[in-house]
Amino acid sequence: MTRTTLHVTLVCVITSLIVSCAAAAPSKPILTFQPDGCTYQGPAQLPREFVLTWVVENSPHPGFIVLIVTLAPGKTARDLAAMPAADPPPDWVNKLVNDVALQPGTYAKAVNLAEIASYRGDPIYFACFVTDLPTAVGAIGPITVQK
Repeated sequence: MTRTTLHVTLVCVITSLIVSCAAAAPSKPILTFQPDGCTYQGPAQLPREFVLTWVVENSPHPGFIVLIVTLAPGKTARDLAAMPAADPPPDWVNKLVNDVALQPGTYAKAVNLAEIASYRGDPIYFACFVTDLPTAVGAIGPITVQK
């Protein structure tokens, strides 16, 4: 193997490693609605201002709702996932942001927690609902927020 070939091979290997590591940990929050629930890809900590990208894959449901909330002490994502799909939410849920979509696609919601008077710096949770089911189809959290 020539010296040039070796250098090109090393550059390719290093570049591949960098790209695969970057792809493994997305720096932006992405929620994906799937036919059987929703998933989160993104950091475990978010800044106070971020853009939530949410993707609705092909689905038989007529509508989709994302909530960003904080929870009362002692409540967890499991409690949130079992929450009835009703407005207003239970007292233990502090609804900060909501967004609605009526068809599959990719959506973006700009969020600035510093502008929400009821936000007190607690970890946030994402709750996913479809309009034709009685409870959430997914809940993700806690996700810490930078001070």
